[in-house]
Amino acid sequence: MPYHNKTGNQMAGEFEETYGNLGKHRSLTRKEERRIFKEIFENRIVGYIRRHINSGIENSEDYLLFSGFPEEDRQIKEFADKAESIGGLASLSIRNSPDGIESRLEFVEGSRKLVKSVDGSSRISLYNPAARELSDLVIKSNYGLIGFIYSKYPRFGVTLSDFFQEGIIKAINSIDTFSLNRGTRFTTYLTSSLMRISSKMWASSMKDGIRTAIDDYEEKLIKEGGEDNSHERKTEYLDFDYEEALEILDPMRRKVLEMYLGGKGRQEIAASLHEDGVAKIIFSNNKISHLKREALRKLRFHLKQFS
Repeated sequence: MPYHNKTGNQMAGEFEETYGNLGKHRSLTRKEERRIFKEIFENRIVGYIRRHINSGIENSEDYLLFSGFPEEDRQIKEFADKAESIGGLASLSIRNSPDGIESRLEFVEGSRKLVKSVDGSSRISLYNPAARELSDLVIKSNYGLIGFIYSKYPRFGVTLSDFFQEGIIKAINSIDTFSLNRGTRFTTYLTSSLMRISSKMWASSMKDGIRTAIDDYEEKLIKEGGEDNSHERKTEYLDFDYEEALEILDPMRRKVLEMYLGGKGRQEIAASLHEDGVAKIIFSNNKISHLKREALRKLRFHLKQFS
């Protein structure tokens, strides 16, 4: 059965059979989701450690190694105390080194840590084994959503397994930034992130696909007719790139697609079209989405004709 005729859960089940036969997982209800996230937050800590410009951090599977200056030592000890309070810290060792002070934090087996750079600081989230188990449950309950997004949005050159891997990574990061105070469900919060991933992966694959088609055509010309006999057409295809592919679109759809691939939101695109005089009125979000899909269809057809 083609992927576009399958439901998200069918695709999730197929993915799980390929990668270890994990079994299917049902979606969580709003009440279950809220209860689980409360437990996750109780077993998770977040700390910020201000980093000196010459400081370093080594992020391994089961430990963090900081090398830096004495003023960071206090922040690391505070984070270690918090980690110990939730049962996620195995040991803390501090020693002097030629580069300053080295602080090594080792965590309990089964913990999960996320390290991000935020405004000159290291944002460290630590999930003890209980929180990690619950977060994994949330991720598995959204396998069907990841499959559904894959089935609904353009995926030229993007495989199901690649999208699932990216989707799971995004789900892990989304759990780290999600808050119950947002007033929305985690599934809704994750959906927008998955849609952005789908768009970026497709756009990247589209660019690579056009470049690959150019290279393949060049090799074909050289093999069949020789370089001298096909110089004019070869030069034409060598000069053809992704920007030139956009020339087949009218100004409105081209601008929508360029801003969309540039990460702009629908409201921002609509306002820009109106300000530049391309559109007489400010389009609705649905209209912008419709223009974007039309542009993508034309580019996909153009690529098939070209390749």
